[in-house]
Amino acid sequence: MAHSVSDFIVQRLYDWGVRRVYGYPGMLHTKAALIDGWSVIGSCNFNKLSLRMNFEADVATSDPKFAEEMRRDLFELDFSRSHELTELLPVTGDDRIAEWMAHQM
Repeated sequence: MAHSVSDFIVQRLYDWGVRRVYGYPGMLHTKAALIDGWSVIGSCNFNKLSLRMNFEADVATSDPKFAEEMRRDLFELDFSRSHELTELLPVTGDDRIAEWMAHQM
């Protein structure tokens, strides 16, 4: 069985064509993205429960100063502690059941 839901998601990313994935040693609870100068940060998980029922919020902006600060102060720091994953853990039936259950929440 994979060590966490994250391991299963890594397999999915590879299946979808992503070729470089990095692992962080430990847990991150940050919900943030930086995509082509557009940035978002907040409390919302990307699942049905958070998107439909919980009172959570994210803030998104295309402000270049904010994007640069987020890249420098958040992402570069986390990447400096991370390592590129070079081999995948096998995905089992138990992992697929756990993923299905997570999608029901």
